[in-house]
Amino acid sequence: MKLKFIIGIISVFIFTNCGFKVVNNIVNFNISEISTIGDKKINYNLRNKLLASSNKNNNNIIKLKLESKRDKSIKEKNINNQITKYEMRVDVEVIYETINGKISKGKIFSKNGFYDVGDRQSITLNAEKNVTNLLINDLADDIIDYLNNINDI
Repeated sequence: MKLKFIIGIISVFIFTNCGFKVVNNIVNFNISEISTIGDKKINYNLRNKLLASSNKNNNNIIKLKLESKRDKSIKEKNINNQITKYEMRVDVEVIYETINGKISKGKIFSKNGFYDVGDRQSITLNAEKNVTNLLINDLADDIIDYLNNINDI
């Protein structure tokens, strides 16, 4: 009786699926040109990620203009009035234009992140760098999704 019960439980776990579906990430645009204004590091990383995801064989050719801004502010202070946590905000305005110049639209993307102040300045700088890279990756994914979902290209 116990053996049948154990085999039944194991078979339930083996033969049922989790409902995971593969998302079809076909890129339906080709970026011909990207012009950038603002923070150089953010623009460089975004530009590389967007160009890497561009489909060179697609006929929907667009031009992008990226305007980025990074703000760092104090999130928390301790009882001694020393800074313990910073907040990082990255804003990117994306303006796309079709190659024939008829359609030009834009959208602003924003992401926030937090990081702790370390014992040494190098630890704090590494934390800031890591948060900035995570925010840039999230923004790049959001921009790619936005450009994939526009219907008027």
